[in-house]
Amino acid sequence: MRKDWTGTLQGRNVSTVMLVKDVVRMRIVWLAQKECSQMYYKANKGRIKEYYKEYGKVYRKTNAEAISIRMKEYQRGYREDNKAKFHAYRAKYRAVQLERTLTGIDNLDFEVFLIYEEASEMRKAGYDVHVDHVIPLQGELVSGLHVPWNLEIIAAKDNLSKNNSFTPYTEVYDSLGDVILQTSLKLAA
Repeated sequence: MRKDWTGTLQGRNVSTVMLVKDVVRMRIVWLAQKECSQMYYKANKGRIKEYYKEYGKVYRKTNAEAISIRMKEYQRGYREDNKAKFHAYRAKYRAVQLERTLTGIDNLDFEVFLIYEEASEMRKAGYDVHVDHVIPLQGELVSGLHVPWNLEIIAAKDNLSKNNSFTPYTEVYDSLGDVILQTSLKLAA
């Protein structure tokens, strides 16, 4: 019995008329080779791992500069593609170091991430903005927390001129909610 068969065999295009027995025989040979290679791997697992470990050391040593360049390009691309995530992570890292982060509150990290993502979208639209802590994390008078209600998106030039400063103020409201008195506390240097 003959059968027309077209396809690929070990990565090569094959278009021939083959006997079904030949196809079955090839499959049996392939399975036997696969079983032999699995048995060889099991019997020599330690030697194979040692070989690849040594090969990896030699490869990393001889190609250190190329690997370094590839890693820097990858990291740069990742930061470019995930700016909001990167900025949120860095700000949280700084805040944790300063012990200015609340723990145990659900979705707090996600809300902070959304603020940084919104700022990232504004930067993509051409605005020069920063995410600012209203009450600075390292203020002289008070220290704020790294939480969503202490974050605001402001112009970069305003944030850079602010420089860890906080001016406390008081507002007095009348019964209609209008501000009738607003004062700022000036601190002696």
